[in-house]
Amino acid sequence: MNNRVSGYLGLANRAGKALVGEAITKVWSKRKIYLLIMALDAVSKTQEKLAKLAREQNVTTIYAYRKAELGHALGFAEVSTVAISDKGLSVQLISVIKEDNK
Repeated sequence: MNNRVSGYLGLANRAGKALVGEAITKVWSKRKIYLLIMALDAVSKTQEKLAKLAREQNVTTIYAYRKAELGHALGFAEVSTVAISDKGLSVQLISVIKEDNK
């Protein structure tokens, strides 16, 4: 993960626009989600449920990075799923993640 991706994830977290783990399912219907990032090394029923919700509501879903990388960017040990609830941050993250994964 490059520093720009990590920086944007940290910014989203500090701004209260990043949701992690099961908290995402609890607020999915209350908040607009623009981007869902799922770790490559995580498989769970929660992720399956979130992927289905994302498909149904046309939310961009990106499978990238490892749980430890996502966690480090957000200040946790490991994070398997991150939802971004800010449109501008989502657009920026999508752009830099695509660049990082070229």
